[in-house]
Amino acid sequence: MVFRLSLFTFSAWICVMTSASLATIVYYAGDVYFWVYPLLVFGWIFAFTFAFDFVLNQRGFSGKRLIILVLCLMIASSGATHAAYIVGTPKWSFTVSTDKSTYMQNETIHITVTLKNLGYIPHSFSSNVDPPILVGVWTTDFYGSYPEKGLQVWYNVFVIKNQTSFTISPGESFTRTFAWNQTYSYFSGQVGPRTYIVSAFVPDPSSSTTEPYLSPFRNETLINITSTSARSSDSS
Repeated sequence: MVFRLSLFTFSAWICVMTSASLATIVYYAGDVYFWVYPLLVFGWIFAFTFAFDFVLNQRGFSGKRLIILVLCLMIASSGATHAAYIVGTPKWSFTVSTDKSTYMQNETIHITVTLKNLGYIPHSFSSNVDPPILVGVWTTDFYGSYPEKGLQVWYNVFVIKNQTSFTISPGESFTRTFAWNQTYSYFSGQVGPRTYIVSAFVPDPSSSTTEPYLSPFRNETLINITSTSARSSDSS
């Protein structure tokens, strides 16, 4: 009975140490908490040494059988905590698309932004603006074949409010649509023909600004506005 109790204690120790370490790493995104890894290794070594020494002193179990049993417990506990990590870790898909890739001037551009939960359990995200997703359109400056943002010409109107949480079930999506009539947000007039970047993001609710580089979700796509003709194409 004492031997079984010690094995149960050992197994519980391993599960608690592994679960706590994984939870801490996930929660803090691995920031300055990598000390959890050596702590986890120390916990494994200490628990194994304790169990090995204790059982050998009982003279009721051989060292070979103990090693096999301990390895089985290690595999089982590691498998359980790894499975819990996979199931509990959020996995998202954040996309921004338009109904076409090329438009004539004055044609309305329809923008669709989708945040999909690819995980196994419901997960939540938070936003402190309404609508919770922000969209902007930027001119492009090409350096070789790589486009970079130039001047922002348009953004959707939003209101800053208290932080709100949105829960998405597994396999389901949170979608918002926007329409841009190719006018400037900062002054009157229509934008000219050229290539533009359509950018979408969810502002970081813990920040006092709405900068996209602080966002947990962001993505972008390219569109072309031409003064001559428009070619229909698949969504970007």
